[in-house]
Amino acid sequence: MKLQVLGSGSKGNCYILSNEKEALIIEAGINISEVKKALSFDFKKVSGLLITHEHGDHAKYMNLYLNYGIDIYASSGTHNTFAGYGWNKRHVLRTGEVQEVGNFKVNSFATEHDCAEPIGFIIEHSDFGKLLFCTDSKTLPYKFKGLNHILIEANYSFDLISKSAQRDRVFQNHMEINSTIDFLENNNLMNVNNIVLLHLSDSNSDAIGFKEKVEMFGVSNVFIAEKGLDIELSIDAF
Repeated sequence: MKLQVLGSGSKGNCYILSNEKEALIIEAGINISEVKKALSFDFKKVSGLLITHEHGDHAKYMNLYLNYGIDIYASSGTHNTFAGYGWNKRHVLRTGEVQEVGNFKVNSFATEHDCAEPIGFIIEHSDFGKLLFCTDSKTLPYKFKGLNHILIEANYSFDLISKSAQRDRVFQNHMEINSTIDFLENNNLMNVNNIVLLHLSDSNSDAIGFKEKVEMFGVSNVFIAEKGLDIELSIDAF
């Protein structure tokens, strides 16, 4: 199974998990034409689209996916912010309940962000095991068992953040690097093969420094999510 990063940040977010037969899209914040290219124009293999919350950098192109007949999975709060059509292709994710999306199994959990009902995901598949996806959340105070891959926000550093008007909003809605580190310290990383740091701020983050801090945990592979990043995901460590 391959992970493709089409965008990660305030300009737009989109990630694809795919093999030769099927694909799962996470977030709809990147122009759908880019998604088509990444899938070699084969939308028939798409099992569904997961959306964490309604903000434009994560959900801007949601209605276009509905036009293509793609099933969309999000919280009730997120769905209700989008009036209109396509309800037969919209599916509600309830925290703590497993939803089968093709051969992917998706369990959601609540996150902390300034929107209707934001969530993160635990995604399981026989190709890669168990994957955590969490972005746009102030903290992540949970412990998860049996993780093989972690995609987690590391948006900013207290030491770098500017004194802009957006500073307080960032504090309340995005994960600071030390909160990311706290999550990693409080979870068992024994079977984790990949950690991908998501949604780094353009002006308030330090990609090299963040990566070095996370590498201290001894996980085989640590990446910064950037457009064009492709990673092979497996249950077994390489």
